[in-house]
Amino acid sequence: MDAMLGRARRAGVAVVGAGMAIGLCATLAGCVHRSGWGVANVQRPNVVIQWPERSVEDATLSLRNEDGELPVAEIAVSDRGRLYEIPPVPVGDVLEFSVFEQRVLATIGAHPRAEEIPYAVDRFLVYTSADPVRVTGTTGGLDARTARSFVAALTVAGRLRFVRVLEPAHGPVTGTCIVLPGVLGPSIVEVRLAELVRQGWRVVTFETTDLLRPMRVQVRGRFAGAAAKSVPRIVDAEFADSAFAVELLVASLPLAEERATGAPLVLVGVSLGALELPACAARLREVGLPTPDAAVFFGGGLGLDEVLIDGAAGREWLRLGGLQPPDDEKTRIEWRKTLAAKSELAPEHCLPALQGVRTLQMDGQFDRVVPTTTGDRLWRELGWPERWQYPVGHVGLFAFLGDDEWGRLRAWIAATKVAEAAGADER
Repeated sequence: MDAMLGRARRAGVAVVGAGMAIGLCATLAGCVHRSGWGVANVQRPNVVIQWPERSVEDATLSLRNEDGELPVAEIAVSDRGRLYEIPPVPVGDVLEFSVFEQRVLATIGAHPRAEEIPYAVDRFLVYTSADPVRVTGTTGGLDARTARSFVAALTVAGRLRFVRVLEPAHGPVTGTCIVLPGVLGPSIVEVRLAELVRQGWRVVTFETTDLLRPMRVQVRGRFAGAAAKSVPRIVDAEFADSAFAVELLVASLPLAEERATGAPLVLVGVSLGALELPACAARLREVGLPTPDAAVFFGGGLGLDEVLIDGAAGREWLRLGGLQPPDDEKTRIEWRKTLAAKSELAPEHCLPALQGVRTLQMDGQFDRVVPTTTGDRLWRELGWPERWQYPVGHVGLFAFLGDDEWGRLRAWIAATKVAEAAGADER
C-alpha cells in the first residue's frame, strides 16, 4: 500500500509539474512584448574585413569504420576549408575521422524528430579547416614532407565540425534555413525548426561544437598565451570558422537556382551563434554567394566586449577557447579596449552586411547570460526591426516557449521572400 501511495504521489507531482510548465508557456505567450517592424536599417559604414588565413593542404579527411575505409565526397572547397559529405551509416556505428595528423572517434545519432519527419532526407557533412603550418629551420635535417607533418602534429590548430542537412524527400525546396548554434552546440531551437521540412524547407544545423577545440586550447596554451593583445586574434579565428563553413555550405547547395524560383535563404543565430551571424552574412557578400533574405537573432546581443567579458555564456566560451576571462577591473578594461579596437569579426563591425535584410530579434527581458543591455544595443543598431521579448532570462527563452510561439517563429521564417522579389517598399 505504501508503495502504491508513493507511486501515486510521484505521479501527482509529475502531473502538477507538467501542468505548471504548460501554464507557464501559455503565460509567456500572453506576456510577450512585440515591437518594431521590417528590415535592418544599419547606420554604421561598411568596413574592409581582414579574414584569418586558413590552410586546405592539411584539411584532407579520411573515414573508417570497423569494416575498413569509407568513401567521402568533397563537395566544396575554398582557400579557407573543405566540405565533405559522408555516406549513410547505421545509427550508433563508431566512425574514425582522420585529419590533421589526428584521429577522432564519433557516432552519428538519429535526429530527435526522426519519427515525426519520415519524409525528410537526412544528410551528414563535415567541415575541415586549419591554421597555416609554417615550416621553419627548427626541424633540423628532416625532409620537407616529414618536417611539415612534424610541425603540424605539434602546432596545427585544426577545425572539424559536423553539419546535418534535412531536406524534403519529395517536391522542390521552398527555402533554406541555416542555424548557428550556441556555446554548447545544438539546442531545442534546432529541434523545433526541423519541422520546417514539413513546408518544403531545407534545414541546416551544426551538430556539435568543434571536436578539435581541445587541441587548439593546448596549442594556444603552449604558443599563444592569453595576453590581452592576443585575444582579438583568437576570437576572430573562432568566429571565422562559422563564416567559412557557411560559405562552403552555401556554395555546395543549388541556392541560385532555388532563389530563381522564390526559395529564400534565412540565417538563424542562437545565443552566441547570434554573434557570428553578421560575420557569416559579411563573408557571403564578400565572396559573391547568395546572401540572407532574412535573419533571426535568438537570445543574442551586440557589443563583443560586454558579451564575452560580462556575460556568463561569453565567459564560458572564452574558457572553452583556452582563455581565462579576466576578473580584476584593470585587466577587464584592457581586454575591453583591445576587443573593441582590434577584433575584425566583432558583430558590430560586420553588421552593415545585414542592411536591408528582414530581421527578427527574440530575447528575454531578464537575461544575464547574454546581458539584456547587449540585446537592447543590437535592436537599436539594427534600426529597431521586429522584436519579440519574453519575461524570462536566457535559459527560460529555451525552456518555456510553447508550441504557439515556436509555430509563430516557423511561420515568420516561412513567410520570407527572396530579397530581389520582395519589392523596394519592404527593403
